[in-house]
Amino acid sequence: MQDPHVPTQKNNPLFRALNVLAPLAALCGTLSFIAVAVFGFGKSGSPMGDFNWYYAGGLCFLRGSSMYDVGCFGPLIAEFSDVRALAGVPYPPHFAPFAAALATPSLFWSSLFFRVANISVAFAMAFVIVDTERRISRPEGSDVPLQHLWAIALVFGSSGVWGAVWLGQISFFIALLVWLAFRSIEAGNTLVAGVFLAIISVKPQMSVLLFVWILLHGRFKVLAVAAFFAGLLSLYAFAKMGVLPAIQGWAAGLAAYQSYPENVLGNGTIMGLPSFLALYGLTIPLPLATAIGAFVLLFLRIYSKAPPFSPIALSTILLVQMTVFSRPIDTVLIAPAFAVFWPSGRSHPRHLLLFLLTAAVICFPQQIAVALLPFPEVAHFRTLPIAVLAIVFIRQMLIGKTRFELRTADEAFISASVAGRR
Repeated sequence: MQDPHVPTQKNNPLFRALNVLAPLAALCGTLSFIAVAVFGFGKSGSPMGDFNWYYAGGLCFLRGSSMYDVGCFGPLIAEFSDVRALAGVPYPPHFAPFAAALATPSLFWSSLFFRVANISVAFAMAFVIVDTERRISRPEGSDVPLQHLWAIALVFGSSGVWGAVWLGQISFFIALLVWLAFRSIEAGNTLVAGVFLAIISVKPQMSVLLFVWILLHGRFKVLAVAAFFAGLLSLYAFAKMGVLPAIQGWAAGLAAYQSYPENVLGNGTIMGLPSFLALYGLTIPLPLATAIGAFVLLFLRIYSKAPPFSPIALSTILLVQMTVFSRPIDTVLIAPAFAVFWPSGRSHPRHLLLFLLTAAVICFPQQIAVALLPFPEVAHFRTLPIAVLAIVFIRQMLIGKTRFELRTADEAFISASVAGRR
């Protein structure tokens, strides 16, 4: 018999209200996506700014040069995006065949294809949220989940997603492959996981802690497959320009990339505690911050009771990574993390409020926040909530929870009593 003090779908008005509002939330999220990401409402400058870098780099390869040659790349990116390049593309050599493939059609058709592909991946990410929630939800029939239309609202209503699609970023593709890679490792599919990880590693600033976690768990076959496939992809650049020049070109592009004003710690386009503390003159070099993040993962490797490649483990790693370094467009990486604390009819109202507040933090446009409160700290308004969420998820891993739940004291007492009688 259900205790009357334990929240259920019938006596939880907030849960019922959220279910009723789910279609409206999905509609609003989709309309905002179309307005901003597709038509550029409220955006300044031309669309596909980041995609133009990929295209220009690929075009240099097709013209007999390379994406690291600023003599070829500079005039092209100035033509496409009116940007003065300090060096070539700051992506590793195994990104070269993707850049060349994107540059094969005309800029118009290639950018159109890329935008449609990004929108398709957005739907895929919404599916990943729903699929993940279903896999980790409790089996009781009475535990009715919150309407899954909220997954559409979370993905399409996210300002980071708008930015990724408007700029033509690869963040969306990386995010999808990250979740599929960990799902493949969990399922024991070494080959697929390794191939996905090789592609993910074209963004080392967002993947380094993932590789640290895999290394700490001794999945050397997966890492070997990833290294082999990354080397295979690099053959295109190596054949075009030689191994050493390709590596040197990448190093030069990476160094120059960190010199652009928008890439300096403290800038509003960079999230994470090092960037936030830089506002106050406190300098934490990114290598040191990354080492601290790796130490946190080592701590979890020793003491965590959660499955190492489960959704909560991946969510925690990504949240730790985002407290080290990330950008607003990278928030798509943690969209499936909502599945870990997806509310149900048995959730406490505090759980529902946490879900809504977290969604608001992820979705609320940074541009509006800065306009309303023109202080430097406001541009970093996501950093502290993400850090708090990382701590919450770390705690869940330490106690062995695969799903985040807030329960009433009555329900906790009942559960403890039942466990004691067994």
